[in-house]
Amino acid sequence: MNDCDTIAAIITPSGDGGVGIIRISGPRAFIITDQIFKSYDRLSSNNREHGRFNYGKIINSNNEVIDHAIVLIMRKPHSFTGDNTSEIQMHGSIIVLKEVLSMILNLGARLAENGEFSKRAFINGKIDLTQAEAICDLISAKSKRAAQIAVNQLEGFLSNEINHIYNLFLEITANLETTIDFIEDELPDDVFTGIQKKFFECEKKLINLIETWDEGKMLRDGLTVSILGKPNAGKSTLFNVLLGFDRAIVSELKGTTRDTIEERYILNGYPIKLVDTAGLRDTDCLIEVEGIKRTEKALEKSDFIIYIIDASINIDPAEITRINNFPPNKYLVLLNKIDKGKIANIENSIDISLLDDKCCQIVKDELRKLIEKNLNLNFSNALVSERHKNLLEQAIKELNQVKNLFSLNIESQAVIICNHMATILNILGQITGKVYHDELLENIFSRFCIGK
Repeated sequence: MNDCDTIAAIITPSGDGGVGIIRISGPRAFIITDQIFKSYDRLSSNNREHGRFNYGKIINSNNEVIDHAIVLIMRKPHSFTGDNTSEIQMHGSIIVLKEVLSMILNLGARLAENGEFSKRAFINGKIDLTQAEAICDLISAKSKRAAQIAVNQLEGFLSNEINHIYNLFLEITANLETTIDFIEDELPDDVFTGIQKKFFECEKKLINLIETWDEGKMLRDGLTVSILGKPNAGKSTLFNVLLGFDRAIVSELKGTTRDTIEERYILNGYPIKLVDTAGLRDTDCLIEVEGIKRTEKALEKSDFIIYIIDASINIDPAEITRINNFPPNKYLVLLNKIDKGKIANIENSIDISLLDDKCCQIVKDELRKLIEKNLNLNFSNALVSERHKNLLEQAIKELNQVKNLFSLNIESQAVIICNHMATILNILGQITGKVYHDELLENIFSRFCIGK
C-alpha cells in the first residue's frame, strides 16, 4: 500500500438512498475533484477554505451533467485521514455513484482498500488502533449500550487508560534501570520497595481492566438468554410474547418444538439472543431426543436462563434438581398458568399467566433486573476486543514472571526484570499502536468495509 496514492471509494451503503457520498483522499484529491465538479461560484477546490461546502454539478468528459452535487473540502492535517480530502455528496443512485467513481479512478485515483481511510488516519496520528477498532464496533453495534461503549472507546477512554498504565510501567522500568549501575547493597531498601509498590499498583489496574471483558463482550455481541422447561409449560408462548410476534409454533401437543429457535432482541438497550428450546422430558422419539440434546447445548452457552413451569400441576422433583444446578443469580423461575389454579410453588419464583397482557412487562422487568445485577454498568473503558484481551493476558504472564523474580532479589535480578518489563511495554504498545507491524495493521483494517 502506497501512502502517497490518492484513494477514493463510495462511503455510503449500497442501495437506493436520498444521498450517496464518495470520498477522495490524498495529494491529488482537489485536482481530481476540480476535473469533475464545477461549482456555481466557479472557485476551484484549491481556493476553498477548510470545512466549506460547495454546490455545483458533476460533469463528465463529454461535458454532460451527471448529477447535481455538494462538495465538502477538508485540508490536511484537519481531515479524518490527515490528508487533503474531498467528499462529494450526490443523490443516492448506485448507478450514478458508480459512474462518478469510475470517472475519479480514470483520473488517477485508486480504489481504497478495506479500512484504508481509517488506516491512513492511524498512520497520520489522527487516531490510535483502539479508536480505529471502535469505528468498526460502532458501525456494527446492535444496541444503544454497545454503541455507547464503542463511542467511549472512540473518544479515547480505553486509550487513556492503556497509555496511563504504559507510562507507569515505563517509569518503573526507567527507575529500575538506574539501579543497575550501582554496586549491590549500595542503594537503600526503600528504593526497591517503592518500585515494587508501583509495580503492584500497575498490576491491579491491568487486572481490573481485563475483568471488564465479560461485560464488554456481552454488550457488544449480545447476551444469550435461553427459555427452558418441560413440554407445554409455555416456553414458545413466552418466546413469542417477548418478541411481539408469532415466531415459534405453539400447540397443545407435547414436543412441538424439536430444535432451538433463536431471535435477536433488545431489552432496555441490552442486545439479547433469545433462544426457545425443546421441552425437557424422557421420550422414545429420536427426533425429540436430538432436540433435547440441543437444549442441553444451548444451556451450556447461556448467559442467563428463564425456566418456566406449569404451576397448575404438581411439580416434578427433577425440575427442582435441575434448577438448583443452575449458576446462582443467573436465572429466573416463572410459574405459568396461574389462571388455571396454582399447585406448584417454588421459592423466589414469579407468578405469571401468559394469557394476561401485563405479564410480558413483568418478565421484561425481572430479566432486566437480573442482567443489571450481574453486569457492571459504570465502566467507560470496557474491553470488547478479543485482540486487546489476548494482549493483556500476555502482559499478565510477563507480570507473573516479574513477581517471581521479585521474590528472589530485585537488585540482583534487575537486568532480567527490565527485559520482562520491556516485553510488557511492547505488548501494551501493540494495543494502542505505539508498537505495530504491517501484519498487525492488515489483520485489523482488513475487517473494515471499503469506504471506512
